[in-house]
Amino acid sequence: MKMTIDAMMAKSLFKDYDRDYFTTTALEAILDYYDEIGENTEFDVIAICCDWNEYGEGSALKFSDFINDYSYLMDDEEFPKLDTNDQVEALIEELEEHTYITRLENGNVLLQVF
Repeated sequence: MKMTIDAMMAKSLFKDYDRDYFTTTALEAILDYYDEIGENTEFDVIAICCDWNEYGEGSALKFSDFINDYSYLMDDEEFPKLDTNDQVEALIEELEEHTYITRLENGNVLLQVF
C-alpha cells in the first residue's frame, strides 16, 4: 500500500514522533527532493532527521549552529572576521561542493548532512 504525503501531513507525523525540527517550507523541499529521486521512497521520520538539517528562523537549529557545525571547512583566515550573513553565504558556497544545500523561500538553509 502506498500513501502520498504532503508537507502538512509530514509536519503532523514529525510532531507525533516528537521531532518537530523543520519548518513546513523545509519539509516541502525535502518531499520535493525525494519526489525527484524516486516516487517509491519510504517516509521515515527518524531517517529524515538524521539525513537533513535546517538552519534559521522557526527551525530547531539557528544560523549560529550552522556556522559552528561547518566553519571547519573554511581555510580563509578572514572568515571569523565576517558578519554572520557573510559567514552563512560563504559556507553555503563551500558546502555546494560537498552536499545538497539550498536557501529556502523563508530565508533558512536546508542541507543534506554528510
